[in-house]
Amino acid sequence: MSITWNAFYSVARSYLGRDPAIQSWERGRALFWAHLCASAKTDQLYQGFVQDEIPLVRNRLSAVVGTKVLKTNYTGVLAEPSARLLYTPSATQTIWAAYTHALRTPADVERDFNLSSFLGDASNGLPIFARFSANPAFRSEQLNGYELGYRGLAGSRFSVDIDGFYNHYGDLFSEDLIALDVIETNPPPTHLLISAQFGNGLVAEHNRNGTRA
Repeated sequence: MSITWNAFYSVARSYLGRDPAIQSWERGRALFWAHLCASAKTDQLYQGFVQDEIPLVRNRLSAVVGTKVLKTNYTGVLAEPSARLLYTPSATQTIWAAYTHALRTPADVERDFNLSSFLGDASNGLPIFARFSANPAFRSEQLNGYELGYRGLAGSRFSVDIDGFYNHYGDLFSEDLIALDVIETNPPPTHLLISAQFGNGLVAEHNRNGTRA
């Protein structure tokens, strides 16, 4: 067995002033407005990693298993495990299979950031605004990745690699429509509002295979 590990901690303090907002005005009308919920905050990141290489069959079959563990301001303790199985039937051939789970944890832009923008005027003369609201329940984006490969050596200077990947992405960032053409009077002036919120409404898949020599 061959165990590798590390641990990491970082802390950062940010301060945006008494009113953490950015505004753009024209002729008494707000054209653009952005706001962070917290004017001052402390970000803390706890992170650790452990990995073990385990020989299963001498000079033929081995496994590498490990996980990354992290905790941020916006999450509890999360794990990103991975595993790789390596088979060498001969001195010139290698077959491997691997799995990995990865996360993109929430950030200020999803949990604390609000954005409003002027779009134009409706046919009835009311201004139209779009608003994207922060989502305090925004979850980590996820990736589950799978790999299968083969490598063969043909002489001292030539090798052939054949590999394939399949990745499934879940809980991806989305802009979810909440309400359409709502009349809002506060803040003035009276306007039509298109309201949306940052969410986790998208999924995706990606696969690839290839040969290299």
